Amino acid sequence: MWGRFVLTAALLPLTMAAYSPFPSPATPTRIISTATDNAKSIKASAGQLYGLVVVNTTETIAYLKFYDTASTPTCGTTTVAFTLPIPAGSAGAPLTPSFPVSGVTFTNGIGLCLTGGGAESDDTQATAGVFITVLWN
Repeated sequence: MWGRFVLTAALLPLTMAAYSPFPSPATPTRIISTATDNAKSIKASAGQLYGLVVVNTTETIAYLKFYDTASTPTCGTTTVAFTLPIPAGSAGAPLTPSFPVSGVTFTNGIGLCLTGGGAESDDTQATAGVFITVLWN
């Protein structure tokens, strides 16, 4: 038979005001795509990717590729950590994929490319008009 379980303040040492799911504040980096592969180094050392907001105002699908690298990736050559297809014409509806509260770990650094093709070896230019906000630490 189960007994009653009573929560007391002694069992709950954290208050909501003191609790944050992130080890420290996430830094936002904003990118507006141009007609290139949009290669960018977000962080040149180990870090965490906590969130992402993307709006594609164009009529062409784009592919956001993340790289575990300390330098600006060479799109089409550097090994891709993961790829997110960005739907065409999202008309203001942002793509906000879910990430673990602990973030996605990059051991060397965080880099990205935005290309017109989804293959890992693709380096096709994306079109201008994709708005990206990356939340990282």
